[in-house]
Amino acid sequence: MIDKLKGVCYNMVNVMYQINYEPAMQISLAKGNSKLGNGVYALNLMPGNKPISTKDKGQLTNVRGTCGGCCDGCERLCYAVKDARRFHNTVIPSAGKNTVIMRHNMEDGFEQLKYNLIKKRARVLRYHSSGEIESYNYLLHMVKLAVELPNVRFYFYTKRFGFVEKYLNECGDFPKNCVCNISEWKGNTDGYNLRGLNRFVYDDGSDPKLAKVFHCPAVDKNGHKTGITCDYCGRCFSGNNGHITAVYDHSGKKKHRKVVKKVV
Repeated sequence: MIDKLKGVCYNMVNVMYQINYEPAMQISLAKGNSKLGNGVYALNLMPGNKPISTKDKGQLTNVRGTCGGCCDGCERLCYAVKDARRFHNTVIPSAGKNTVIMRHNMEDGFEQLKYNLIKKRARVLRYHSSGEIESYNYLLHMVKLAVELPNVRFYFYTKRFGFVEKYLNECGDFPKNCVCNISEWKGNTDGYNLRGLNRFVYDDGSDPKLAKVFHCPAVDKNGHKTGITCDYCGRCFSGNNGHITAVYDHSGKKKHRKVVKKVV
């Protein structure tokens, strides 16, 4: 009920991108970028917890983010939120439209997604370069689509550990072509039984144990992009085999960190 009331309040605000559900709306499927590579499609939703806003333009859209509080510790560093602000003219209309479709008519949204993947002869789909799994029912639809399209590899990263744990307990393992990568950061998985799933660990330099862990080749130790794409590497959609992958801090925070000299 609270979310519905929030949605009404957001709709009343005069914003740049007012996106309201219409039955004729079509899912927007992105093909690759400098990180994913040309062979990987992506379904993106609105990132963050609330509607995206900026200091100079105020609230940009009436569509709230899909992360639902699970990104409270990292939202200020989130590349998806930053991109939604910086490239709002392209990111918000497509991600916002996808989000309202999935909220109002999930069955139609996934049918559209299935149709597009078949039509485009896609072989790999990443869920949520932007956004998150918003409900347990949504996760079930993700798995159902993977079963229906066994020749397509689906993969995702998530902090929705409650939904994932519930799925493991009620349904067993994920299909081989539906790869779940747990986004682990500073003990956020404590208390969850996420047996056998891949772990994608954020390395901000505070944990020396991560030095021996395989690191995502897309980012070097200085946080710079290397040009190696997900399509080229393929590790994160290779299977649910329980491997651990670390990724170096690439938030840009290091570049802006002030050096404070000790006064003797």
